[in-house]
Amino acid sequence: MRSPTRAQKPDWVGSAEPNVGRTGQKIPLYDPTSNRATGEQLDTSPKYEDLPAPDYHVHSSAADTEIVPEPLATEEHVHTGYGVDLTDISNAIEKAKAYGVLGLGYDDSVNHEVFRDFVDDHRHGIADRVEGVNTIPSINMVFEKAYTWALPAIVGGIAVGTADGEAWGVMNNVNDRFKSCASHYPAGRPAGKPQSMPVPCLPTQESGTGFSYTIEHEAAHNLGLSHPHDGSYGVDKCPEGSENAGEWKCYWNGLGWMFDISAAPTTYAMSYRPYEVEDQDNLQRGHVVEYLVAAQDALRARLKRQVEDGRSTPTSAWSRDYAAMKDWRAKAARLFRAGDYLHAEYAARNASLVARGFPQTARRTVAPKLVQAGQVFYFRVNRQNDRRIAY
Repeated sequence: MRSPTRAQKPDWVGSAEPNVGRTGQKIPLYDPTSNRATGEQLDTSPKYEDLPAPDYHVHSSAADTEIVPEPLATEEHVHTGYGVDLTDISNAIEKAKAYGVLGLGYDDSVNHEVFRDFVDDHRHGIADRVEGVNTIPSINMVFEKAYTWALPAIVGGIAVGTADGEAWGVMNNVNDRFKSCASHYPAGRPAGKPQSMPVPCLPTQESGTGFSYTIEHEAAHNLGLSHPHDGSYGVDKCPEGSENAGEWKCYWNGLGWMFDISAAPTTYAMSYRPYEVEDQDNLQRGHVVEYLVAAQDALRARLKRQVEDGRSTPTSAWSRDYAAMKDWRAKAARLFRAGDYLHAEYAARNASLVARGFPQTARRTVAPKLVQAGQVFYFRVNRQNDRRIAY
């Protein structure tokens, strides 16, 4: 059976599809106040570059640490045509190697936090920031020897968080042990490219499967999915006779003792690509929470600004938006309790928009769809057409 085209897909599927960079892709940017194109574009196309040698190596021993010049370094830094200093990237990678996983020196791991901070300081051309657009960096490296991101000789990817625990992006890698033999030159070597190895493959090298599954696995974490073997968590009313009897304060952890309990892209048991219903439910439940937290944060930030401006009571606009947010939040809660997580997510999303001060109008309210970068639309929230579900 043929796969459905974009036009044949239901709107709720399209609304969840991100702008994933494709070769040569530039996406138009929109003004959130009018939802009209600004004429500006964001380059989301993937960038492929051979990194030059760094300016230095960091030599670490039990006695001391010293910076050693790299004899293969170029006299001038190597730059791309889109404004990225590739030599600076190599220097940052070298620094991340020198830190190791705990910041104690070389241990075959590349410190992801060190490189994350470098990217944050050099966003232009790597992962440009645009107001109203969530840019998720995806850094994919081929390391020499046994180097890996984050943990020595164990993983090949990590979903990276910000310093305050928010989602940041993903870093993935293969190295000389696991990269595909097909990645070696000279077989089909492009003109002008250096020859990395004189033979197609080494006897100790695995055939490799490239970045694809690692990227999907780590991207799933960035969306909010944990490993199945991390366990599930819940809360119940505490039983009579306990310290908090009758209160919702008794938390429990289940299934964490099992190696793996579901087929999911985040499993360690196999390479499994589809997102099953359980994964989709988990994502929608998690996004409900994220939208409601974002609504609270937005209202608090607006109130803080009003206090700083000398007000002792909220403005009428803030009070109106607060009341509207509570209405959307209540609707999200009703849908959530009924198990309609998709529409609960849409209601929570609307709560976050009104909390940010975007007025809901007829022109700004649409059926769920793929929203372009910078656009702000409220989604119509219609419960599932099933009379057996009590709302």
